[in-house]
Amino acid sequence: MKLIEGTVAAVPPQGGRKHPQQEFLQVDTSKILFICGGAFAGLDKVISHRVETGSGIGFGATVKRSPTKQAKRAAGAG
Repeated sequence: MKLIEGTVAAVPPQGGRKHPQQEFLQVDTSKILFICGGAFAGLDKVISHRVETGSGIGFGATVKRSPTKQAKRAAGAG
């Protein structure tokens, strides 16, 4: 997962397995587009729930905050 999130990875120059005495190339994956495929059972439900409730990620997302402990205590006392 770290590769997709953007990190500097140590990669063997010829590919294949890593060996302790081998020199590695440092590859920054933050600017690499990864296209992944596979079966994601239930992904359609997750996406439709996210679209319907308006929740999302990024700069335009609405920030939802959970009540603080103090607010919970005040609600229970009153």
